Amino acid sequence: MTVKRVVLIVVLVAAAAFLAAGLLRDEAPTSRRSGTGLRVVVLAVDGLDWFLLARYAEEGRLPAIARLMSSGVTGELRPEIPALPEVSWPAMAAGTPGVSTDVPGRAERRYGVVPRVAELVSASGGKALSVGWPASWPAAERDWPLVAGFAPRADEHVNELAPAVMPDGAGHASGAAFEDMVRAIASDAEEHAGEGFRRIINLDEADTQGWEDHLAAARWSHLADVTMLDIGARLLATEEPDLALVHIGGLDAVSHRFLAPAAPDFFSELPDEALRFGEVLPGYYEFIDRAVTRFIRLTDEETVFILCSAYGFRPSLETPRISGAHSDGPPGVFIVRGPRISPLPEPVTVSARDLAPTVLAILGVEIPDDIEGRVAIEVLPAGLRTEHPPVFGPAPPPDVGTVEEPDELAAARSAAAERLKSLREELQ
Repeated sequence: MTVKRVVLIVVLVAAAAFLAAGLLRDEAPTSRRSGTGLRVVVLAVDGLDWFLLARYAEEGRLPAIARLMSSGVTGELRPEIPALPEVSWPAMAAGTPGVSTDVPGRAERRYGVVPRVAELVSASGGKALSVGWPASWPAAERDWPLVAGFAPRADEHVNELAPAVMPDGAGHASGAAFEDMVRAIASDAEEHAGEGFRRIINLDEADTQGWEDHLAAARWSHLADVTMLDIGARLLATEEPDLALVHIGGLDAVSHRFLAPAAPDFFSELPDEALRFGEVLPGYYEFIDRAVTRFIRLTDEETVFILCSAYGFRPSLETPRISGAHSDGPPGVFIVRGPRISPLPEPVTVSARDLAPTVLAILGVEIPDDIEGRVAIEVLPAGLRTEHPPVFGPAPPPDVGTVEEPDELAAARSAAAERLKSLREELQ
């Protein structure tokens, strides 16, 4: 086994937080659940952008997402402002702002926030699963599988690429068999991710001089996403949860760095060398499209499938080397397909805070009365509001995590930085 693989496995096993598979709570449910008979799978893709999505779908490059759009309800998602991962993604999982925004320009970074919507489903007696949701690092111990993820602190990183794209987390493993499964997934991802990445860009044919960091970030992002998708698919198939949340962050990292080559019409002074990388971003969208196909195949006729992003991207003309930006809140993506959900003639508009109450309504779980988002009735299965009207109840104390950075984060960063260093050396 190579040193690189050992580093990756150590990071993933020590950093990915899993809880016991298939365990049930001993205590009685603490909130109401009517049991609609439906399930929900949320595939959350950081940085998925409507403009690029529509362009590539029209070009025939995204067949799975195009079918999803034609058979379901589509809409723009209004982000939280500032549209940053540590603000937007916890808010989407909670239905209310998850962190303080008192710090000028950036929000307070919080850690260990269990995705609230998954917690509510579990508390109602349902089965929940969460993979890679930002700000959930390190994972709290729960009786349902939780793979942690966290929002990066780029302003404090010695190497800002490493934590922005690494699959992070820490927590409890349920024994040797479960740990062996994690190691097997990590090892297999390391073994096969290179071939998949060459479908995005063939490094042998590209002049990479000056772009080593960008390409290393893209390659690491892809490996992180492959690993998280493999974990999510495995647990979705074996756990059969009522709610599955799977978040991947690689597209965000790639879009920040490769938007200009993919959309040169927005950049008047783009160096000729950048055009060599024009296929990186559309290639990554095609990778996302294949992930959508994979997860839809894991659903059944009673599953509502949601593809979403907390924000899109805009050209960043002031920083051409980091050519994509989103802090001002370009709209995110919201696509819903499922039983008794018919396409609408016009796109709907939802907010980031609407995801959690809408998911709870579909599952028939009591909605805490402190949730600020609305139930997006436009995407509910026909007849659901009559058969199972949304129920609101007292709000349990929310899990707001902590602003204290975990000690283990430095070690995880160091391992990721070493991994990126080796990738750069391969590219030079």
